[in-house]
Amino acid sequence: MIQIKKVFCLLELKWGMHVNVVYYLSLIVSILHIVACVLLIVSIFEPKKELVILYLITGIIRVIVLIVGIIWLICYGLVLTVYFWLCVYSWFKKLGGSTPVD
Repeated sequence: MIQIKKVFCLLELKWGMHVNVVYYLSLIVSILHIVACVLLIVSIFEPKKELVILYLITGIIRVIVLIVGIIWLICYGLVLTVYFWLCVYSWFKKLGGSTPVD
């Protein structure tokens, strides 16, 4: 497995761990948001502002986690794209590059 030496010059992590962190974080935030949605419906019958504020807070957190996940996917995809392009280009050059065929 490919290893990153250090992240933020502090931790040694593997590539796959970042994907798992984003996945589990988004799963937890989504579950909390669903619970907040139910509490929002309960607030219709029992008018309390505490029930509504939970929905507002989890909504903001959910958007932030979504943006972080999208940024991670774009960066990860860009790194993979450049890596595979360099691999294919080096293979192309090894095969003779763009020289004409006899």
